[in-house]
Amino acid sequence: MNKSIEEAGSPEKQQGLERDDSPQSLDVITQKMASFTRVGFSHHPVFDKFEPQHVTQFLTNTHKNQSADRWFRLVYTLIGVAVFIMLTWFLLPQWADIYFDILMYAGIFTAGGAGGYGLKSWRSQRRG
Repeated sequence: MNKSIEEAGSPEKQQGLERDDSPQSLDVITQKMASFTRVGFSHHPVFDKFEPQHVTQFLTNTHKNQSADRWFRLVYTLIGVAVFIMLTWFLLPQWADIYFDILMYAGIFTAGGAGGYGLKSWRSQRRG
């Protein structure tokens, strides 16, 4: 049952694939290799269809998304403040040690997130 390497043949035969050396397939392979090694902006046919009104519409939609993001940030901040007040109200009188542990871990998590956000904005400002 065990075949030796010589009996099994090439990996192409093992997978049921055959090598195609036709000029058409070599041309396709050459084109694909050239597209992978191209540096810079590659042209796509869709870019020919863009008009100034498309750019204006894109910028308008981007502005709408940014204002919606501001509202979500405000809502998330208000939820965070409400959770903090509820934790303080319910946990501090009875379980002060648990409350301080929760505050410590929340502070660590917040400091890590703020540090990452600050590092990201610092790097993007350096790049210009």
